[in-house]
Amino acid sequence: RKSTTSSLSNNNMATAERKPRAMVSLHVSSMKESCVLVVNMLRDIGYDVWVCYEMRGGENYRNEIVVNIKKSDVVVILLNNSWANSGECEHEFNLAQRLHLTSHEQGRTARGNRRRPILLPIAFTDLDWNEHPHVELLSANTNFLCHDAVNLLSGNVKQTLENLKEAAQQAAEPPLVLLSTPSSSPPSSPSPLSPSAPPLPSSSAPLSPSPSPAPSSKSDDVLDLTKTLGNASIAPSSPSPSKQDGEDEYSKALLCKGKDQKQMVDLLLKSAEYDNPKAQNHLATLYETGNGLDKNMQKAIELYIKSSNQGNLLAQTNLAICYMAGTGVPKDPVKGCEWYRKAADCNHPKAQNNLGNAYLTGNGVPKDVKIAHSWFLKAAQQNYAESIVSVAYNYSNGVGVEVDIQKAIEWYVKAANLNNGRALNNLGVIYENGKGGTKDLKKAFEYYSKAANLGYVDSIWSLGLHYKTGEAVEKNLQKSVEYFKQAAEKGYAKAMTSLGLAYDGGIGVTQDHGQAAEWYLKAAVAGDTLGQFYIGLALSKGQGVEKNVDKAAEWYISAAKQGNSAAQCNLGIYYENGSGVPKDMVKAAEMYSKASSQNNLSATAYLGECYEKGTGVAKDLTKARELYKKAADGGNTYAKNKLDKMG
Repeated sequence: RKSTTSSLSNNNMATAERKPRAMVSLHVSSMKESCVLVVNMLRDIGYDVWVCYEMRGGENYRNEIVVNIKKSDVVVILLNNSWANSGECEHEFNLAQRLHLTSHEQGRTARGNRRRPILLPIAFTDLDWNEHPHVELLSANTNFLCHDAVNLLSGNVKQTLENLKEAAQQAAEPPLVLLSTPSSSPPSSPSPLSPSAPPLPSSSAPLSPSPSPAPSSKSDDVLDLTKTLGNASIAPSSPSPSKQDGEDEYSKALLCKGKDQKQMVDLLLKSAEYDNPKAQNHLATLYETGNGLDKNMQKAIELYIKSSNQGNLLAQTNLAICYMAGTGVPKDPVKGCEWYRKAADCNHPKAQNNLGNAYLTGNGVPKDVKIAHSWFLKAAQQNYAESIVSVAYNYSNGVGVEVDIQKAIEWYVKAANLNNGRALNNLGVIYENGKGGTKDLKKAFEYYSKAANLGYVDSIWSLGLHYKTGEAVEKNLQKSVEYFKQAAEKGYAKAMTSLGLAYDGGIGVTQDHGQAAEWYLKAAVAGDTLGQFYIGLALSKGQGVEKNVDKAAEWYISAAKQGNSAAQCNLGIYYENGSGVPKDMVKAAEMYSKASSQNNLSATAYLGECYEKGTGVAKDLTKARELYKKAADGGNTYAKNKLDKMG
């Protein structure tokens, strides 16, 4: 043992015994809780950890950050929207460029070794990549491992940090490694939205090579992390100058996004001249929307096609959308689904989701809810929120799968953790209705509140109903009206009807039949069947609006076609009396029958009368007596009186 030890050089002994050092940068007020989790994990693994909020501060605080970065083996940036909005974000991005952490030219250290940057995204849901091009560029030019777990303590994160520790201890000079935590939707450049990037890896996948290749180099010049980081292979040789020029121009364009639209467009045009597929797709969207360029669908389609033919998955998806809608091209859902499939087969989540919707509705492909569910599931496994909600809905309602409320809740919770309003609302619905034995009004109210805070109008309206009834919250009619008005002003038709009812009855607000009729009409025009019934009722009475039985009949007909039993019953009365419509007892009986089948007691009584008199139907006293009894047992006094007279 002594002879073995003595054969080691002092340098090798120091390297083997050196404790690796990690620095953690974060937006303190919003990320401190997450920071504690990461710091504890780093220390458990065996790192010395320095956190940016431990610095002395003062005028030289940025120098202190530089010093600690240079001392560190690993630099962890907890990246959320607040951090990206801060001045430190751009400062640290610029610093990373100077230290060659984002450049695949890498740069040599004083000892001749090359640094090898690695980026590990962990989902923080509030980051908007479109608003932070410097962050997108940082990601685009750094190797990355996509992580779909929200939980920072996942085994894959810990394993990667352990691997980096081993690499740091073996290195002649410690590598600088960036670990960043962006949103669940990765940036366009290194994600499957980019044609030059590999398919998005799963949370258990090894480190993926960067989409921007590094120049060729001798193997002994490069810090070899492939043994300790799975498949983090050495980048291939440099692309051709024109291709690299296209990438450079595109990167510059991203930095202008949100700051200088004209310069961004000029740079995109230059990048597109080098046949850069990302620039082509980006320009196509600008031509399609008229944002920064004159709207020109012909040019948009040309660019989508060029980009798509180079394998850009986002362009393929955008082109598919155009074919599905007939925007700029003849409508062709079959061709649209072909483009969706190209991108979906390469693991593009939006394409997978849209292809799932096509199978769900039979648009461009044969309708098949099982296949639809399978595509939703593929996208959901990549944290695509819309698909997560679809998977949850399918389990809740048995669409393409067996009903499984527990699985539905699990998927809805996953989407809710991504701040998806629909998922939060649907969780509220499940707990309010007690689907699968889950009734919990307080929990329902909590989910509605969270969704309402995100502006989800269904939930805003639901909160109004809870305050109106006093379920799970103290009854407050004024607050109820506030929520109804908030949702109604956002265009939610059901809330318009609820607000109209509040004005009609003076419930939580001063009674005003005119205001009630206005909101009923708005709801009716927006397609709410209850609103259509109530505006019909207002027109028939002349309450809050000039009396007009012809228009009332029109709204009753519209609501009746959509299955509103009250409208069907009143329309039956109109047909029986010839009010607003020609007199027709057969149609009257039909309307009464439809409403009665929905347990409308008035319609049941009137249908009984039709059978008693033989009007619109064949006379049948036995049937009449049955119908009268059914309505009377339900509390209908008209039916009770009729039944008493029949004896």
